[in-house]
Amino acid sequence: MEDAPRTLSPGRAVLVGSVIVNGPVLALLFGPAFAATRLGYADWFLPVLGASFFLGWAWWSFALPRWRIWAYERVASTGEVHVRALASGLVWPRGSFPERTEFQSRAMRQRQSELERDFP
Repeated sequence: MEDAPRTLSPGRAVLVGSVIVNGPVLALLFGPAFAATRLGYADWFLPVLGASFFLGWAWWSFALPRWRIWAYERVASTGEVHVRALASGLVWPRGSFPERTEFQSRAMRQRQSELERDFP
């Protein structure tokens, strides 16, 4: 695969990540609970909110590693993207429990390591 030009700014990469990753998380977290109350199932609010939490977390765990590789392939400094994503709340600190819940294959993990090594 030919590398894309590395012209994306770290700030723009984090903005895209916030929209693509956290936008659906918020919709999955609050949408079903809001719909339950509006449809007259107010007594279901807490169970639906609990289930929504797990759906939102599953989306984050799936989408974030894919966004990270997408961003790392387009920026000049992967470290700068990580610092900005951490400051914005898009990612968790390295080694933290939430980071260990990310769904990624061995190939994705290897690609991320290569990009972090080659474009620190």
